[in-house]
Amino acid sequence: MINMNRRQLLKTSVLGGAGTLSAAALGFAQPFQPTQGQGEPGGLSPNFAHGLVQAVEKGIIIAVDEDRAPLRVAVNDGSRVWKGVDTTFDDVQPGDFFYVRGTRADDGTLVAETIWLNIVNLTIEIQNVSDDRMDFVDHNGTGVGRLMPYTVAVHDLAPPSRDLSTLAVAGRYVQIVGTVQPDTGEIHISRIIA
Repeated sequence: MINMNRRQLLKTSVLGGAGTLSAAALGFAQPFQPTQGQGEPGGLSPNFAHGLVQAVEKGIIIAVDEDRAPLRVAVNDGSRVWKGVDTTFDDVQPGDFFYVRGTRADDGTLVAETIWLNIVNLTIEIQNVSDDRMDFVDHNGTGVGRLMPYTVAVHDLAPPSRDLSTLAVAGRYVQIVGTVQPDTGEIHISRIIA
């Protein structure tokens, strides 16, 4: 496997390179990893997949998995699509990395229940916070998070809040969930767990 960070992988993927796809390389964490299921004993669930979108056509995502094997994902009216916020199938673009959970059709197509696009789940150290930007350090080095109109913070057991004022503390560790932007490597932050 090629050792590269998520920014290098996304740049390589967008520019058509041959980087090896890996959820770990993108910094994905526990809530979004495959679970063991009904496939081979100790294997991954056949109802879960992740990959890189190559094309989108008439309710079908044509993709490749981390071994560059072809993968087809179908959506229907009941499919949930998440790209920072709940959205529609129209927001799925070539170059998006995704996780999907669903059920297998007889032809092997995975019919999506939920698709997470470009999702990242990182533990970071805050360096600086301004009105719409959070500079941080994570295991890949420095990064930039964009505070979006939908960004919320969760403190202990309190409900999610748009009040981000308590986060402006350099050196504070938090967890962020959001979407990486393939063109810039920036994170559009959806949720901050403090």
